[in-house]
Amino acid sequence: MRVWDAHAGQEISTFTGHKGTVTSATFNRDSTQVISASADGTVKVWDVGRGEPRLTLLGHTDRITSAMFVADDTRIVTSSDDMTVQIWDISTGQPLNIFKGHTSSVNSAFCSPDNISLVSASDDQTVRIWRMSSSVPYPLEGTAGKRHTGSITNVIFSGDGSLIASASHDRTVRVWNAHTGQHLFLLSGHTSWVNDVAISANGQYVVSASWDKTVRVWDVHTGQMLLNLKNHTNDVTSAIFNPDGTRLLSLSWSDVLLWDVKTGQILFNLRGGHSIAFSTDGKRLITGGHKGIRVYDVQTSEEILKAFPD
Repeated sequence: MRVWDAHAGQEISTFTGHKGTVTSATFNRDSTQVISASADGTVKVWDVGRGEPRLTLLGHTDRITSAMFVADDTRIVTSSDDMTVQIWDISTGQPLNIFKGHTSSVNSAFCSPDNISLVSASDDQTVRIWRMSSSVPYPLEGTAGKRHTGSITNVIFSGDGSLIASASHDRTVRVWNAHTGQHLFLLSGHTSWVNDVAISANGQYVVSASWDKTVRVWDVHTGQMLLNLKNHTNDVTSAIFNPDGTRLLSLSWSDVLLWDVKTGQILFNLRGGHSIAFSTDGKRLITGGHKGIRVYDVQTSEEILKAFPD
C-alpha cells in the first residue's frame, strides 16, 4: 500500500506488512495516520510520515471487510467475515468491545456521527444497531414485507445520524429511522443486486449503485426516485456524493462517471477502476485500480496526478 502527495505527485510512504489483499484503507482526520484492513484477518495502524505500522490489531479470525476511525479518532470499528464487529482502542491496540449476533459474514459497519452507536450489515439479511458501550444489538429486521430478503452489502448513517440506509442483493435499498428502528421507505426498481448506497451530506438524497448497470438517486424524505442514470456499460460497484451533495461519482468495472445531481447530466467520463473518492473540499476526485491511482480536477476533468507502483 502506498501514500502519495496529491499536490506534488510524490510518493510519501510505502506500507508493507499484510500477508493478504488490502480490502480498505482510511485516513484519520488530520491525515497523519492510516488504517488498513486485510484479507489476512488483521488491521494495521500506520504512521504516514514514517511509513511504519504503529499497531497491528489481532482478534478477528477471518477476512476484514471494513475498517473506519470513530469520529474522535480514538477508536477504530472493524467488521469481518468471522461474523463479528469490534471496537479497538487506538492507543493500545486492544479490543474494547466485540459485537456478536450476526449469523453470517458482516460486510460493513459504520459509526454514528455522535460516536454513540454503530450499524452493521450482514449476509444473514439483517441490519443491526449497537450501542458502543453495549454488546446487545437492536436488529432492524422490520415486519413481514419490510425487511431485506438477501445479503446486505452496505449500510450507512445520514450526516445527522437520524437515518440509516441499507443496500441488498434483494435488489432494494431500505431507509430506517436510526433512533426507533422504524422502517421508513423501500426503494425499489433495480433489476439486479444493489452493491452500494450513500446519503448526501446535505441530507436530501440517497444514491444506489447496482449490477443492473444503473445508478439511481432518491429523495431521502419521500422515497421517490428522482434520477435513473443508465450510461454505465458495466456493473456499477460504487457511488458517492461530493461534500455539498451537488455532484455524484459512480464506478463500474469499465468507467467512472461524474454527474450533476439535479439534472442527471454527465459532466465527464473517466476510465474505470476499483475505488473512488472525493477530496475533503470536493475539488478533486481520485480513482484507484490495480495499476495505481489517478487524481483529477473536478471542474476541468484535467488529470493532475498519475501514480503507479514500480
